[in-house]
Amino acid sequence: MTKHAPPKGPRARADGSDADPGHAAAKTAARPTIDTNEFCRLAQTIEDTTPVARLPRLAADLFDETGQVDWRLRGWQTPGDDGGVQRRMHLHLAVQCAVHCDRCLQRLPIAYEIERDYLLMRTEKQAAEVDADIDDYDVLVASPRFDVLELVEDEAIMAQPQQAEHEDCALPVELDADEPYERPNPFAALAALREPGGGGNEAGGLRSEEGGDDGGDEKTGGEEDAPR
Repeated sequence: MTKHAPPKGPRARADGSDADPGHAAAKTAARPTIDTNEFCRLAQTIEDTTPVARLPRLAADLFDETGQVDWRLRGWQTPGDDGGVQRRMHLHLAVQCAVHCDRCLQRLPIAYEIERDYLLMRTEKQAAEVDADIDDYDVLVASPRFDVLELVEDEAIMAQPQQAEHEDCALPVELDADEPYERPNPFAALAALREPGGGGNEAGGLRSEEGGDDGGDEKTGGEEDAPR
């Protein structure tokens, strides 16, 4: 499917303010919601900065709740093959947060950005049928009260890096599992004793035997020299 660039349209912030005076932008309260059909028909854009602390599912996987997600959602529609219209949306996220370093488990600040395109369908059944045939777009179901932050949080979680480590991450000595442990060899001392001059070895034993033989000869000689 050909990918169309989203046209520029009225811009609104998630607090309900509108860049074009008098334009009926997507009104939001604590959590921004939009009517997706109207949002796309009017080619609107809504954007905001949301603290990580307001996204509990995302924060649960992080080191702490510091950081923020800057997001912008844009809608538009194009003519469809069946004579109707195709409603589309584009989401841009810029995430700043802190994760656990995979090596030392300490705090590691990270930042990442993602872009997503969506095709809106009227029903879940239609979305399921179309989803398998589309590569350029994810498929969403249109809604008169679409929770934008739920989409933002889902995409921020799925795009989070699977591995993250400090560039210079030295573990404490007691935690360094990579250093090999050498078990002492019980035969090393025995081998040393068997070396020449080691003491208490076969050579020493030979010297004792030789000394014993000399002593025996002297005793024999004394008996032969004794008077009969």
